[in-house]
Amino acid sequence: MGFLGAHLVSGLLRRGHHVHVFDQEPVSMTDSSIPEGFTISSGDLLDTNSIRVALSDAKPDVVFHLAAVVNLDRSLDIADACMRVNVLG
Repeated sequence: MGFLGAHLVSGLLRRGHHVHVFDQEPVSMTDSSIPEGFTISSGDLLDTNSIRVALSDAKPDVVFHLAAVVNLDRSLDIADACMRVNVLG
């Protein structure tokens, strides 16, 4: 979970919302400012089945898409993946 995601999760939890995070890698909670009480699914955003399973499990009312490839040095080398993650999500 990145910087924006951590702050969004914290804010939503403080307001009493149930939060389900979908992340490429299991989240290591090094930021102690994030309250407990959210669930996590791991998977590849480019794998439609991973997303389908996570959505089926979480049954969200709202989805926030914060995933992005932000490595500018590599972005031209992996332009297709950048487009699929950053734009198509």
